[in-house]
Amino acid sequence: MKKWDFRDVLLLLVLLMLAVNAFLSLRPRKLEAETFKLDDCITARPSEKPAAYLHVVSH
Repeated sequence: MKKWDFRDVLLLLVLLMLAVNAFLSLRPRKLEAETFKLDDCITARPSEKPAAYLHVVSH
């Protein structure tokens, strides 16, 4: 049986850490979204500049 060198142990640990990292990145993550005030996007007159803008994405 071959004796394990220090380099072999380090490579095995790196491989194990990469496998754990890949496994953890596959799990679904909680969605997070910034909330905004819709009132900041609405102005009284068309010539006024709103305090915020609303970006709408259709899926």
